[in-house]
Amino acid sequence: MKKMVMAVVPRDKAEYVVGALVDTGYAVTYTESRGGMLRQSQWTLYITTEVQKLEAVLGIIRNYCRTKVEIETENTEDGSDLKAEPVIADVGWAIVFIWNLDGFEKY
Repeated sequence: MKKMVMAVVPRDKAEYVVGALVDTGYAVTYTESRGGMLRQSQWTLYITTEVQKLEAVLGIIRNYCRTKVEIETENTEDGSDLKAEPVIADVGWAIVFIWNLDGFEKY
């Protein structure tokens, strides 16, 4: 069975995602899209894949659209020099839709 993946990714990450997908053998179709409250520009990617390879596709999207950042914490309020451990956070986004494909045809 095949899957259709539609991923909406930030414009500044899109070329990296498309490049990585193509370099690993996936065919990608994309279109520039705008949406959201601020009408921000992003790309919508369309990828077909076998079920067994779905996690690899999602991993590529995740890898290029998410970034781990370390956030340093401030000194305590009482002025002591004690510092808390830095906080690690994931930032970034991609919206992904996945459909089952019963089949598709090329014309």
